[in-house]
Amino acid sequence: YLYFMLCNAEAWLRRADSPAVLIGAQVLEHVADPLKVIEESGRILKKGGCLLLSLPSVPIVKMFVAHLFKRSVGYRSPTHLREYAYRKHGHVEGLDELIDKLTRINFRVFEIRNVGVFYFLLAPFAWIKPFAKLIKILEWQLSKITPSLLSGIFFIIKAVKE
Repeated sequence: YLYFMLCNAEAWLRRADSPAVLIGAQVLEHVADPLKVIEESGRILKKGGCLLLSLPSVPIVKMFVAHLFKRSVGYRSPTHLREYAYRKHGHVEGLDELIDKLTRINFRVFEIRNVGVFYFLLAPFAWIKPFAKLIKILEWQLSKITPSLLSGIFFIIKAVKE
């Protein structure tokens, strides 16, 4: 069965039945302590359960320009406490650091998708009804092979609790 919970992500209420899947959609960039959220997710998730995270990513071009002009990278939203990129740059978190944190608390990352790299090329055609679904499928399929270095709009990370 499917249920939704509204709670403090850093201190979950333990239910009698641990979930087999937890989805953190655009959460870690808003909390004070993302490691605490990941630890809590690991605490309540069933062994062998899946953690699915989506995180905003900072495009590589934006990172390059910031580095070139020795500027800090601005976030997309004033509510973001952090954003993620392939590598750490100033206050932008590195994806590799997040993967290390997950690994240290007994998660095995089995898939990382870099979604949105081609969004700006494909989006102008999305208003054409027959292309809309095709564009979504194409973007999702391209996300399988797009290196994280090319940071799109967001990362999707799938991990299993060991």
